[in-house]
Amino acid sequence: MKSKAVGGFKVKGNKDASCSCDACSQAKIQRSAIPHVRGSPDPATFVGHTVSVDTKTLPFATIPGYKYALCFVDHFSRYGMVFFMRKKSETADKVKEYILEMRRLGHRVRRIQCDRGSEFYEQEGDTLGDRDRREHAFGQMCRLYNVQRVLQPVEFKEKLAEAWFKEHFKAASVMLWEARLTPALWDLAVAYSQLLFNMCPNSHVGDDTTPLTLVTGEVPQWHKIRVFGSQVFQHIPNNPYYKVPGVPKGQMLIFVGFERDKGGWRCFDPETRRFFSTGNCYFNEDFSHRIDALRHHDRRRALLKRNAEQPIIIDDFDDDSNADAVRSLYLPADAPYQENEVVEPSTGREHHGAAADGGGCRRAFVSTTCPT
Repeated sequence: MKSKAVGGFKVKGNKDASCSCDACSQAKIQRSAIPHVRGSPDPATFVGHTVSVDTKTLPFATIPGYKYALCFVDHFSRYGMVFFMRKKSETADKVKEYILEMRRLGHRVRRIQCDRGSEFYEQEGDTLGDRDRREHAFGQMCRLYNVQRVLQPVEFKEKLAEAWFKEHFKAASVMLWEARLTPALWDLAVAYSQLLFNMCPNSHVGDDTTPLTLVTGEVPQWHKIRVFGSQVFQHIPNNPYYKVPGVPKGQMLIFVGFERDKGGWRCFDPETRRFFSTGNCYFNEDFSHRIDALRHHDRRRALLKRNAEQPIIIDDFDDDSNADAVRSLYLPADAPYQENEVVEPSTGREHHGAAADGGGCRRAFVSTTCPT
């Protein structure tokens, strides 16, 4: 070698360190990067031309028992629909429901794009000899309604559907956190986020129209839009105790969106755990009475770790056991704890409760012995 770093070695011919032999090509290969932008314009030129579909699995079941979300996104209008499932085997039925709903709106779905998930593309067979790619129920449904099915290559995602999940589940998390509601209502929050998206202009369709207008021809009406999770006070219909003094004439519910085939607002009764639509009601969209973020966060996490049932609404001021988490912020790390016993630093006399300083900050001075 020219550098003379080693002896007894001489290189002849091509001195390029790279190698393209079969062994190196196979052993050193890396997965190609998934493109973030399209190499060519979207071919969709009308509603129904191409639709992206994908499924998301959630670790927390909803009140009706849903654990899967199946989304459909039209490439031309960005109009989206979401369906919720208890099992992935329901995918084919939801595809049928989507195709028929689009037909009702006056559009025929021509092509559906999906990844190679088991709900779309299934490998079956008991032995290696007959382990072939048989037609899945999803493919059968597409063929029944004359819809072309396009499968993405192995390890590639359906990008438009993946972006849908990222955007709407973020919005759902914000809505549930702001309203201090249980994660078991995630399906309703996602559906409400999708409803609002369809009724708003976006960068793809422009500022002078909306996905809803492109698909249905209707101008979105916002007069019924309310803050998700807000309190609803409903006038109890046919109340037999209407004239009894001291008995309230209404009940408190939670606003959770709308139902496709019903008028009014969809509400949830936290006492009976029932959903129904109502129109004779008043709204309180202020969440200040629910918000105590520190205690709420501590209690939700503790319930999740124990796999305990999540309450519908966190009542931050009805949680004596969780007060320890707040108290610990104002104590030394090694301070002993004695429940509800506070010693006044000046007199040494014990009393129940917690002391408050001049600035309103809650502090507890705890001692296991009372000074004489």
